[in-house]
Amino acid sequence: MELFYTAENKPIMIEVGARLHGGIAPLLFKECYEDNLLDTTVTYFIENKLPKNKKSKLNKNGKIIFLINSDENSLLDVESFKPKLYKLDSFVGAKIFFGNNEILPLTTDLTNITGIVWLSHYNKKNK
Repeated sequence: MELFYTAENKPIMIEVGARLHGGIAPLLFKECYEDNLLDTTVTYFIENKLPKNKKSKLNKNGKIIFLINSDENSLLDVESFKPKLYKLDSFVGAKIFFGNNEILPLTTDLTNITGIVWLSHYNKKNK
């Protein structure tokens, strides 16, 4: 189930139902799991069979980070921010939704986040 909050801070249901996770999550799942959910689903759809007696195996730990802005009139220096991300041992990918030095809106829900970063590493405590 997916909910968003209105300006009056009331929840509105956006969608409900079973489906594969969208967005960048399948990319992270592929990075972290052996026999990942997306490949297994496609194989089942095309060949109408699942791997026999095989469970998915977690190979790496993963984390999705939603970048939020809580300060009015904030700017994001994308050109200096991205290289800092690339230096992380756990860095897999990022999507930044605003341009360099563009004024960022205040984050109210997942529809206006600044960006998404996804990380993965063998060591759960690694950053």
